[in-house]
Amino acid sequence: MTIYSQHTFHLQQTNDGYSLQGERLSSKEKVQSYLSSLPFDLIKIVEEQKTTYHYHSVSYSSKQNLRKALSRESRGAWIELSQGKARYFVDKGWIFSSPQKVSKQEYLQKLEAKAGKTTGIALGLLAMAPGLSELSRHISSREAALSLTLHKHPILSITAYSLMHSHAQAVGTEFQVNSYTTSDQQNPSITALLDGGFVIVWESFGQDGDLEGIYGQRYDSTGVKSGVEFQINNYTTDDQKYPSIASLNDGGFVITWQNGNGETSAFDIFGQRYAQNGTLVGDEFQVNSYTTSDQQNPSITALSDGGFAIVWDSPDQDGSLDGVYGQRYDSSGVQVGGEFQVNTYISSQQDDPSITGLSDGGFVVVWESFGQDGDADGIFGQLYGQNRTLVGDEFQVNFRIVDDQKDPSVASLNDGGFVVVWDSDAPLTPGIFGQRYGQNGTVVGNEFQVNTFTRYYYGDPSITGLSDGGFVVVWESDDQDEDNLGIFGKRYDANGNPIEMLNSAHTSMSSLESGNSIKQKDFPWLWVTIGVIGGITCLTGGTCPSGEGA
Repeated sequence: MTIYSQHTFHLQQTNDGYSLQGERLSSKEKVQSYLSSLPFDLIKIVEEQKTTYHYHSVSYSSKQNLRKALSRESRGAWIELSQGKARYFVDKGWIFSSPQKVSKQEYLQKLEAKAGKTTGIALGLLAMAPGLSELSRHISSREAALSLTLHKHPILSITAYSLMHSHAQAVGTEFQVNSYTTSDQQNPSITALLDGGFVIVWESFGQDGDLEGIYGQRYDSTGVKSGVEFQINNYTTDDQKYPSIASLNDGGFVITWQNGNGETSAFDIFGQRYAQNGTLVGDEFQVNSYTTSDQQNPSITALSDGGFAIVWDSPDQDGSLDGVYGQRYDSSGVQVGGEFQVNTYISSQQDDPSITGLSDGGFVVVWESFGQDGDADGIFGQLYGQNRTLVGDEFQVNFRIVDDQKDPSVASLNDGGFVVVWDSDAPLTPGIFGQRYGQNGTVVGNEFQVNTFTRYYYGDPSITGLSDGGFVVVWESDDQDEDNLGIFGKRYDANGNPIEMLNSAHTSMSSLESGNSIKQKDFPWLWVTIGVIGGITCLTGGTCPSGEGA
């Protein structure tokens, strides 16, 4: 499958520097660096008469659709060259790389040599692929783009066409996880097991005889079901929902969820441990000790000592609105110390936490906090050592602060560091963003945008680390697969560079993805979606080189 994406943004010279895609850049060198990092196969630069900022993104599912769009945009002036003719023009310095696109007018005029030799631009057309294909010896792609922008047109619209070829070979086919199909099954969570298998848990309405209940299904290393769908919650009155699962060092796993109290209409956090063979270990247990009002939105992680830690948000406990709290357990499932407060800043509310264990025995918690970054919701975190000792102070994750930064998800990396992703509602540059960190919590590189398609709704990102040191981010995107919500993903290598594309079948409604590392055998990545009328659907897949995909 090939996906063609078109993206348009502005590069403008200002009194104090340059403005590129809403970013303020102080020097030509910074502009050049930004341009050289653009992950596009083809960039067409055309003059833009309007002086207002524009950002536009469209994806095409076929080459024919892209050709039609290009034809409409240029009033039929686009043609495709053969490889030989294209190479001739590249060698002459008149165009600068593949794919082989050039305007009909330019082709008929045989691309006057002076167009390429003076500025590196063939009559307004710049085709380039930074890092992907050989460029002309006359001038580099970023220098050509900068030259055209700053010396010919003060305000430009830069349209970048990203051609992503997927050669993915799916391992099996998309399969339904839940056996019980009445009403809705939703909010899945997944974890890999030490034996190469995996477990998926979710909430199911009405199945336990009351409202929402928590259910699960184990799979072996070949993707075959191990046993039947099983009920996890023992207490069934009211709602049991929002499960989170983690695998343990002994081969077993532990599940936590938000448990309704039928007597007080409040929620508590409960959990249940399982052995490697799927049998119960001990009884269902309550996690939180503070029980006033609702404790909700639990997140769980395994720790390197064989234990685990659970975090959640709790209203009014820190003296303000919601705060983030946690509890550690040892390898026997016994509490280590008491319930502890995670957030230091307590004004307004801190909620929706995500936690991951680190290779040094510690862990890191991230959450969203309202007003702390100077605007609306921002993403903040706290690093902990092996004995739950604080490592440094509470830190801000997001660089952009305009509007809401929300729905954080965090994953550990093989080098001892971690990476955080979240959903940004910033008006000029909305999307899924991320930030990498080193082993001691130091920032690695800059905040980066994950998604390229930003035309409609997108959100609810989830992330997992991979055994090769990289990571995968998945999220939901509206209309990108041409049929309401779909699940999309992007894979990154150990250096944080995007390397592969993930593919999912189209559904009429799919959301609430859950990423978790599958041990890089037959299932290097897997995520979960919700089907049209409820039900849990999974897709497993193999290696597929490229960038972002469905």
